[in-house]
Amino acid sequence: MEKPIILCGLGRMGARVLDYLRAAGLPAVVIDTVAAPDDPRLAGVRLVRGDCRRREVLEQAGVADARGVLI
Repeated sequence: MEKPIILCGLGRMGARVLDYLRAAGLPAVVIDTVAAPDDPRLAGVRLVRGDCRRREVLEQAGVADARGVLI
């Protein structure tokens, strides 16, 4: 399995970046403080609820094995 890219935030810009990642066929994990797991923008993408500035949230998202982090 390909290493995911961690995307911090699913606001207006984050949702657009997620669209680009999908178009490129890249796996992603989204970290967001307010997005719900049933948000249609996430279809098939793992969501980690929390603040991406916190170490434990990044670890939960798999930062050690990620391809990169987009903030």
